[in-house]
This record gives sequence, structure tokens and C-alpha cells, in this order.
Amino acid sequence: MKLARLIRFGSLVFTHKLTGVGLMLTRRCNLQCEYCQVIRKPPEKELSVAEWKRVIDLFISGGHRAFVFTGGEPLMFDGLFELIDYAAPRAVTSIITNGLLLDEARLERLRHLDFLTFSFDLIDGAGPSRKDAFGRLELIKRASKKYGFSAEAIVTLTRLNVEEAPRIVALADEAGIDVTFSVVHTAAPEEGFEYRGDHPELAFSSEEDFARLEAVATELKRLRRAGYRVSETDKFLDDMLEFARGRFRMPCYAADGYFTVAPDGRVQPCHDRPASAVNAAYVRNYEVMQHEVAKMVPPDCTCFYRCFYNHAVRRSDPWQFIETVGRRFVPTRAVRKLFR
Repeated sequence: MKLARLIRFGSLVFTHKLTGVGLMLTRRCNLQCEYCQVIRKPPEKELSVAEWKRVIDLFISGGHRAFVFTGGEPLMFDGLFELIDYAAPRAVTSIITNGLLLDEARLERLRHLDFLTFSFDLIDGAGPSRKDAFGRLELIKRASKKYGFSAEAIVTLTRLNVEEAPRIVALADEAGIDVTFSVVHTAAPEEGFEYRGDHPELAFSSEEDFARLEAVATELKRLRRAGYRVSETDKFLDDMLEFARGRFRMPCYAADGYFTVAPDGRVQPCHDRPASAVNAAYVRNYEVMQHEVAKMVPPDCTCFYRCFYNHAVRRSDPWQFIETVGRRFVPTRAVRKLFR
């Protein structure tokens, strides 16, 4: 993140106003990842650029100062660059992309970003979504240095790719790019989640699967202590295994620090829960919107999404949060080893 913007918005780091409102611009995507439920939902009306600007204004009026542009693939939304330029003077701006549509011209248009997160699940193997992985890292690395935004690779671990994780860390570290992790979320259709699909072939389910995940988590912790660019704390990696085993719970701050806005403007407490009847492009009262959306928050949280996890840590253990953030701004491996 650019230093001037870190100073400008730094006072909000320990409040719920700098945690990210997810703006799901589209469900369209150039990929068909098996674990992604978003792209399998029926197409919705997509807000226009003018309507999305009203959404941004609504959350700014509520004090929020962070927006995460997502999809689907947000680069397939024609007005993405205009929206980033609109939000950037008043908020921290981020994008989550699969990265395959990135090129020099598009990265130049993304120059006002603070954070760029891109999927990076395989090095070898059969994933068409991982074509030219090496070239993509170098392209993003150059743009990150040129325009000053922070780049981060996100790896969704499944039972099919889990052993790839340490190699991805080594490759990304060589390019000076941090790596964050998620574990595949799966749920039976009757549970009715918006984002989680029924993916038993990808989920960790047997003792053998859990042992493989634990071995990789142990290796990732070793790499992290050696100064490699693993963003997650040891506790996160331990809790990831607890989630895979079905034993993890945490406080839910959906509709407090976080909201997700669907492509048609309806507000969700998070991207797992169904959309409310409130349309952020047309409601004028932030408090009314928050009250209505909060009604849809479940009493118990069974997800393991990094944004919510880190927000819970921020509230319960601020020193651990400081340690996590501090590593991201340390340039050398030797010094990163001090942030254990």
C-alpha cells in the first residue's frame, strides 16, 4: 500500500471501517473453477457504473473507507477502471482477480489500486486457469513496483493441489509477492449457501487428507519462520486444519465491519448469505440498510474466509494483527524472520 495512503487511512486500521465492502460487479468469469459457486448462480441484472457510484457513496456516508472489487472476474466489467478511480481518492481500493486478463495496458489502468490479489492455485497440472504462471508473476511484480500497489497471490487449497503450496510460496517469494491461503469451502445443496457449493471431490474429508493438509501447514509455518512471504500466521494455518475437520468457529462481524453487494445492488451480510431486499444503489439511509441486512446474519459462523478471520483477530488480538501487517511491508527475508 502506498505510504501516503497508509498514513491517510492508518487511523482506521483498528476500527471496522477499514475492513472491506465487497463489490461483486459481475458473476461473469473467463474461468469455470470447480469450487466457485458465484459463477453458477443465474445471471442477475448488473448495476451500471452510475449505480455503482451511488453504492460507493452510500458506504462512504456510513464511514467505510475500503472497497474490494470482486466477481466473477471483475476485469470483465466494463466500468471497473472508472469505479476504482472514483473510489480511490476517498478509500483504500482492492481487486480480487484470476489475473489472466491482466496485461500492461490494464495494469496501467489499475495504477490507483492499493492492493491486487490474484488466484494462483497450480504451477503444473491441468488447470487452464494457471496458464503461464511464471510470466504472470513477473508481469504483476513489475506493475507493483511501477505503480506502488501491493500484490498478493491467493491459493485455494483443495485435496487435489495441497502439495503444490510450498512450491508456490518459493516461486512467489522469488518474485517478491506475498502468498495467502484459503481452504476449499464445500456444503451440501440443502444448506443454501451462496458461495459454497457441493464439492466433495475437492474437500478434505479423510484422515489421510487431514494428514496431508497438516503436513503442508507445518511446512508453510517453517517457510514463514525462515522469512518466506507467507502472509498467514501460525494460528491461521492451525485453524485452517480445524476448519477442514469441521471444528472451527469464530465471531461473525458480517453486517458490521463487512458487507457484500451483489451485481444487481442487493446487499448481503457476506458473500455466503442470501441477498437482502435492500438495494444499495437506491437506499439513502446507511443505518436503515445496516439494520435490515444484520437480520440475515446467522447466530454461528462456520466459514473460514480470511477477511472475516483477520477482522476477528484485529478485534481480539491486535498485536497478532500488527505482526501480520508488519511482515507485508518488510522488503528482505532476513528482517521478515523477526516477525514470527
